[in-house]
Amino acid sequence: MIPRALPILTLVLVLATSQTGCSRKAIVVKEGRIAAFKNPIDLDLTHRQWEAIKKGDDSVLESYNETVENVISQISYRLTKRPTAPITLRTLRGEFPLSIDTEGIETSSSVDRIIPVDAIRVKRGLRAETRVDGIGAPLVVRQRWTPRDPMIATTGLWYPVTAVLDLDSPLNPVIRFKDPTQVENTLFTLGETHFPLQADYTASIARDLYDRQSQFVNLSGLIKYEKFSKHMGLFRISAFDASKIPVVFVHGLKSTPNTWNNTLNEMMADPVVREKYEFWTFGYPTGAPLPFLAAKLRTEMEKMTRYRRGRGAANNRVTILAHSMGGLISKPLTQSSGYELWDKVFSVPPHQLNVSESDRKLLTKMFIFEPLPYIDRVVFMAVPHKGSPLSNQKTGYMAELIIQAPNHLVTLGKNLLSASTDQLTPVGKEVVGRVPTSVQQLNENSAAIELFSPLPLNPNVKYHSIMGNEKGPDRVANFESSDGVVEYVSAHIEGVESEKVIHGKHGVHFYPEAIEEIVRILNVNVGNPANRPLVALVAEEDNP
Repeated sequence: MIPRALPILTLVLVLATSQTGCSRKAIVVKEGRIAAFKNPIDLDLTHRQWEAIKKGDDSVLESYNETVENVISQISYRLTKRPTAPITLRTLRGEFPLSIDTEGIETSSSVDRIIPVDAIRVKRGLRAETRVDGIGAPLVVRQRWTPRDPMIATTGLWYPVTAVLDLDSPLNPVIRFKDPTQVENTLFTLGETHFPLQADYTASIARDLYDRQSQFVNLSGLIKYEKFSKHMGLFRISAFDASKIPVVFVHGLKSTPNTWNNTLNEMMADPVVREKYEFWTFGYPTGAPLPFLAAKLRTEMEKMTRYRRGRGAANNRVTILAHSMGGLISKPLTQSSGYELWDKVFSVPPHQLNVSESDRKLLTKMFIFEPLPYIDRVVFMAVPHKGSPLSNQKTGYMAELIIQAPNHLVTLGKNLLSASTDQLTPVGKEVVGRVPTSVQQLNENSAAIELFSPLPLNPNVKYHSIMGNEKGPDRVANFESSDGVVEYVSAHIEGVESEKVIHGKHGVHFYPEAIEEIVRILNVNVGNPANRPLVALVAEEDNP
């Protein structure tokens, strides 16, 4: 007899060393001290620089920007040491009241921290720095969680801001905060000249994800559903903008929202992506059953849409970027099941099911659904539409021993199995009664794959596929390629608008070639097929 601990240990080792997860190194950010800048600024010199810049002289920008950063450090230091004191500007000519203009910063009332970018050092986790040179001092600000904006993480939301010191009236200085991702701030107009706002997008992404990465842990998030379920949800990771198109990132098995670190950072190098899109991540414990996770994602998407509409968003077109198993829980959002799935799982209609009303609603959401009308584009990345050979019967058995299914589903399944009347079909006993894990359901022959895979794609949605071939793209035509986890025959589906195969492994979204394809798709989505080139992407390391 094989000891029970042996398959558990084996599965832990397999999952810990396999490529099925899609996270990379954790982000490490070092936040330096903000200098008090006891030396006052030379107001007369800075005013002359301001006037020169208005005439188009960019030779003084560097010196001027350093002064603006000095002013921001003064403000930040004052807010830390004396948060209720009036804000003043220390100059060689004395102290002057400093006005702060936050027009265009929609969440300015809930900002509780302001840090110059130079005080943020990304030590690990991002391979490039995305920035734009221009006028002003780049900052990162933190919006704290409030009941008015509940769809950000409880740790808050960091996003980029640029500060400009307006000295049109030098004795009445004004510091103006601008959101460098808004289209009206693409160029800063000053007199008869135009300058781009200086901005650093990497610092805010790194600072934000650094705070949030403890919400899920790759392997523990797969195994321990109850521990991480409280963190499950859809959260915004960029400043709210009612005019922008939401992009929702959905990660895969044994992974976390941080898998998108480099993808998002390098996407932000494209001006169209910055100006036209708002970004969200769906985080979830990845061991739960696929239909259950799909229902949870659907609920979160509906909540996001209500939230955006309540804040004036007229355009709720949504693009989904989904990797691996994330594609399997995202695809049902765009499909119609009718009663086809329900009738294959249950032998009675919903109203005759002997469960509580809340359980009836949950099961109905899992197996009876229609397309969410606002999703108009989905990008599948290495998605095992037809399952994965790595999730074989032995792995599934071991997963059943170690992976924790949601307690509520386990109890519900037992109650359905022990009911006096047979409410489950044979398929239903496998899908609902035994409450299989996501690993078991990824098996090519699982009931979940056989149930959901045949549902047709919604013709009103534009689909795209990106997949990897670890042996090179030349074998794709023979349907023999694989990314090491998902075979091409499983990742390939008919009816997509485009398909891109790159030379790479399962984590295709890490590769620059795949990120360029995502950017191309997003450009096409807003009518910009030319796809302006990526800008200011520096300090790039080796490819994954």
